[in-house]
Amino acid sequence: MALTEGDPDSPKNGEVLGPAASRPSDDSPVGDNYIALISQYTERPDLLINALESHDPGFVKRMNEKAESRSDRMADARFWFGGIQAYSGLVVAVLAALTVLGLLVFAVTQLDAGFWLIIGLAAFYAVTQGGPSGFMELCRGISDLFRRGSNKPN
Repeated sequence: MALTEGDPDSPKNGEVLGPAASRPSDDSPVGDNYIALISQYTERPDLLINALESHDPGFVKRMNEKAESRSDRMADARFWFGGIQAYSGLVVAVLAALTVLGLLVFAVTQLDAGFWLIIGLAAFYAVTQGGPSGFMELCRGISDLFRRGSNKPN
């Protein structure tokens, strides 16, 4: 449906509005004032804080107190979780070390352990005590061993 010629204040129907010349001009200063206010608050955050404080006295103080209390709670929770995680890791590392060393002693004294069993338990011990970085170093060492072995002339 097209724009009907006539009164500019008459309701408009349809999706297509005719040429811009037939529409009323949008030179209203109200829109410019809103744009100026928005850009003023965007460029000067202190004015936004003043405006908030003038409309709701004590707002900034309450928000600062809430932010500080939340920050304190989050820091306490992170510290508590970090402590639990550290002590759990320590317990697991100690138990793994004792288990592997116990198995190694048992294998050597009771089972007449072979070379590869001792090497395997030593590698497992290194991985349990070194964590991910220890495992990566072990893998790097093994890959270097194979790489050097394949470069030998026949």
